[in-house]
Amino acid sequence: KKPDTARLINVDGAQNVARACKKMDNVYLVHYSTDLVFDGTCGPYCEEDAVNPVNVYGATKAESESAVISSHENSAILRTAIVYGRGSGKRPNFFEFLIAQAKSGKGAKIFNDEYRSFVYADDSASAVAELISSGLTGVFHAGGDSRLSRYEFVMKMLLYFGLPGANFEPIQIGDLAEQAPRPPDCSLNSEKLKAETGWRPSSFEPGMERFKQSLGL
Repeated sequence: KKPDTARLINVDGAQNVARACKKMDNVYLVHYSTDLVFDGTCGPYCEEDAVNPVNVYGATKAESESAVISSHENSAILRTAIVYGRGSGKRPNFFEFLIAQAKSGKGAKIFNDEYRSFVYADDSASAVAELISSGLTGVFHAGGDSRLSRYEFVMKMLLYFGLPGANFEPIQIGDLAEQAPRPPDCSLNSEKLKAETGWRPSSFEPGMERFKQSLGL
């Protein structure tokens, strides 16, 4: 809805940080990007696949990658998938909201034709730590090993937590035409990061158990 603001934050902001790192004795920078730089027509995506974003957010993140790389060679781009885990506490994140809905006997409408590589928050953070330790430059993917639709992931999460999911309704991307375009399959291939750093994301059950414990459930 506000493309100029998005570009100011995502592109200009990232470039300013990269330029500042360049000036400070060539400080190493890891720049967070997203799986939404892809159009979702042929996932899972490798780092070498061409970006082709379908919405403003994805477009500005793709631009931010180029801005960082051109401004500061001692940098890495880390494209992450949907990150699940405990939020900051200021307000519920997407998954905490859904858990609260289930606890209260309510539900939600969840896309069943949008596929992603969900990754636990601590694993996303450890990917950054691995890059910092190695000093590798270039583009890397950090997604979980499972390709699931949003609906599939949410239903598996609720089942693991022992919460009811009967009121959660699967819908299609096209059912919400007023929203920004969404790529159908932005799942990521993260073998490059694994091979070059030894990073390993949690599989579904270990990641979900850590999430569950962090929430005190």
